[in-house]
Amino acid sequence: MQNQEKIERQVRIDKRSKENLAVASIHPRMAQYEIAKKAKEEEEEKVKQAKKEEDAKNTFKANPVPDFEKLQKNFQDLLDAKRKSKKPTKAKGFAFQETRVSLFNKYLLRFCIERC
Repeated sequence: MQNQEKIERQVRIDKRSKENLAVASIHPRMAQYEIAKKAKEEEEEKVKQAKKEEDAKNTFKANPVPDFEKLQKNFQDLLDAKRKSKKPTKAKGFAFQETRVSLFNKYLLRFCIERC
């Protein structure tokens, strides 16, 4: 007897829960959010798919290996031409016997003679 009542009770509970589920609906703003969320996910999926297709189309294209010996020869020729076009510097001899004061005095004398 009790077993029969438990079974009937469980059947009523299941029936009532199915009825409530059929009647129930979510808030309109929540439903609108769910629709927008699904649309956004679909759009993102389309973008990902398009990106995968684009990546599949792009193939790797390597640049040719440069001729380093030719590049080095051109650089060396250019460097040699620049060196030849410049005048080399000429070294002046040092006067170790003269003091710095005497050199400064000579400079002042020359300056005064030119200006005066």
